[in-house]
Amino acid sequence: MAISVAVFRARYPDEKRPFKVPASKILSPIAFVIGGLLIYWSGWSAIYIAGISVLIGLVFLAYYHKSIGIKKRDFIAGGWLPLYLVSTMIISYFGSSNLNKIPFPYDNILFIVVSLIFYFWGYEAGKKFEY
Repeated sequence: MAISVAVFRARYPDEKRPFKVPASKILSPIAFVIGGLLIYWSGWSAIYIAGISVLIGLVFLAYYHKSIGIKKRDFIAGGWLPLYLVSTMIISYFGSSNLNKIPFPYDNILFIVVSLIFYFWGYEAGKKFEY
Protein backbone atom coordinates (compact mmCIF):
# COMPACT_ATOMS: atom_id res chain seq x y z
CA MET A 1 0.00 0.00 0.00
CA ALA A 2 2.83 2.41 0.81
CA ILE A 3 4.34 2.01 -2.65
CA SER A 4 0.93 2.40 -4.28
CA VAL A 5 0.35 5.73 -2.54
CA ALA A 6 3.78 7.02 -3.54
CA VAL A 7 3.39 5.92 -7.16
CA PHE A 8 -0.10 7.38 -7.38
CA ARG A 9 1.17 10.71 -6.04
CA ALA A 10 4.04 10.73 -8.54
CA ARG A 11 2.00 9.73 -11.59
CA TYR A 12 -1.11 11.79 -10.85
CA PRO A 13 -0.07 14.77 -8.71
CA ASP A 14 -3.10 16.89 -9.62
CA GLU A 15 -5.72 14.18 -9.10
CA LYS A 16 -8.55 15.22 -6.79
CA ARG A 17 -8.40 13.33 -3.49
CA PRO A 18 -10.78 13.33 -0.52
CA PHE A 19 -7.81 13.08 1.85
CA LYS A 20 -4.14 13.87 1.43
CA VAL A 21 -1.56 12.20 3.67
CA PRO A 22 0.91 14.83 4.86
CA ALA A 23 4.59 14.09 4.21
CA SER A 24 3.76 11.00 2.17
CA LYS A 25 7.23 11.02 0.57
CA ILE A 26 8.69 10.37 4.01
CA LEU A 27 5.87 8.30 5.52
CA SER A 28 5.52 5.86 2.59
CA PRO A 29 8.99 4.28 2.89
CA ILE A 30 8.69 4.26 6.69
CA ALA A 31 5.31 2.51 6.45
CA PHE A 32 6.73 -0.04 3.99
CA VAL A 33 9.64 -0.83 6.32
CA ILE A 34 7.41 -1.07 9.41
CA GLY A 35 4.97 -3.37 7.58
CA GLY A 36 7.89 -5.52 6.47
CA LEU A 37 9.32 -5.62 10.00
CA LEU A 38 5.98 -6.81 11.38
CA ILE A 39 6.13 -9.70 8.93
CA TYR A 40 9.82 -10.31 9.64
CA TRP A 41 9.26 -10.38 13.38
CA SER A 42 6.64 -13.12 12.98
CA GLY A 43 9.58 -15.52 12.67
CA TRP A 44 11.01 -18.00 10.21
CA SER A 45 8.22 -20.59 10.50
CA ALA A 46 5.51 -18.08 9.55
CA ILE A 47 7.59 -16.42 6.82
CA TYR A 48 8.50 -19.77 5.28
CA ILE A 49 4.88 -20.89 4.98
CA ALA A 50 3.61 -17.51 3.76
CA GLY A 51 6.52 -16.99 1.36
CA ILE A 52 6.22 -20.40 -0.28
CA SER A 53 2.43 -19.94 -0.56
CA VAL A 54 2.78 -16.57 -2.28
CA LEU A 55 5.48 -17.82 -4.63
CA ILE A 56 3.31 -20.81 -5.61
CA GLY A 57 0.44 -18.37 -6.18
CA LEU A 58 2.66 -16.32 -8.49
CA VAL A 59 3.43 -19.45 -10.52
CA PHE A 60 -0.31 -20.11 -10.90
CA LEU A 61 -0.86 -16.47 -11.85
CA ALA A 62 1.85 -16.66 -14.52
CA TYR A 63 0.35 -19.88 -15.87
CA TYR A 64 -3.13 -18.34 -15.93
CA HIS A 65 -1.93 -15.27 -17.81
CA LYS A 66 0.11 -17.30 -20.27
CA SER A 67 -2.93 -17.50 -22.55
CA ILE A 68 -3.21 -13.69 -22.64
CA GLY A 69 0.54 -13.22 -22.70
CA ILE A 70 2.50 -11.57 -19.94
CA LYS A 71 4.82 -9.04 -21.48
CA LYS A 72 8.44 -8.52 -20.51
CA ARG A 73 7.57 -5.07 -19.14
CA ASP A 74 5.09 -6.67 -16.73
CA PHE A 75 7.83 -8.85 -15.27
CA ILE A 76 10.18 -5.90 -15.04
CA ALA A 77 7.57 -3.74 -13.31
CA GLY A 78 6.56 -6.41 -10.80
CA GLY A 79 9.81 -8.34 -10.54
CA TRP A 80 10.82 -6.65 -7.33
CA LEU A 81 8.04 -8.31 -5.31
CA PRO A 82 9.06 -11.99 -5.63
CA LEU A 83 12.67 -10.99 -5.05
CA TYR A 84 11.64 -9.06 -1.95
CA LEU A 85 9.82 -12.15 -0.67
CA VAL A 86 12.83 -14.36 -1.33
CA SER A 87 15.21 -11.89 0.34
CA THR A 88 12.88 -11.70 3.35
CA MET A 89 12.95 -15.48 3.57
CA ILE A 90 16.76 -15.59 3.31
CA ILE A 91 17.30 -12.93 5.97
CA SER A 92 14.75 -14.62 8.24
CA TYR A 93 16.36 -18.04 7.74
CA PHE A 94 19.81 -16.78 8.71
CA GLY A 95 18.55 -14.20 11.21
CA SER A 96 17.96 -14.28 14.93
CA SER A 97 14.61 -16.09 14.68
CA ASN A 98 16.17 -19.23 13.16
CA LEU A 99 19.89 -19.99 12.65
CA ASN A 100 21.14 -16.78 14.30
CA LYS A 101 23.99 -16.44 11.79
CA ILE A 102 22.98 -12.79 11.57
CA PRO A 103 22.43 -11.92 15.23
CA PHE A 104 19.99 -9.38 16.61
CA PRO A 105 20.00 -6.34 15.95
CA TYR A 106 22.06 -6.73 12.78
CA ASP A 107 19.41 -8.86 11.11
CA ASN A 108 16.86 -6.09 11.68
CA ILE A 109 19.24 -3.45 10.33
CA LEU A 110 19.94 -5.59 7.26
CA PHE A 111 16.22 -6.14 6.75
CA ILE A 112 15.52 -2.40 6.97
CA VAL A 113 18.21 -1.61 4.37
CA VAL A 114 16.98 -4.36 2.03
CA SER A 115 13.37 -3.20 2.47
CA LEU A 116 14.30 0.36 1.55
CA ILE A 117 16.12 -0.86 -1.56
CA PHE A 118 13.04 -2.80 -2.64
CA TYR A 119 10.74 0.09 -1.77
CA PHE A 120 12.58 2.44 -4.11
CA TRP A 121 12.85 -0.25 -6.79
CA GLY A 122 9.09 -0.82 -6.63
CA TYR A 123 8.44 2.92 -6.57
CA GLU A 124 10.58 3.59 -9.66
CA ALA A 125 9.11 0.59 -11.49
CA GLY A 126 5.60 1.83 -10.73
CA LYS A 127 6.36 5.35 -11.92
CA LYS A 128 7.73 4.09 -15.23
CA PHE A 129 5.11 1.41 -15.89
CA GLU A 130 2.87 2.17 -18.87
CA TYR A 131 -0.70 0.88 -18.82
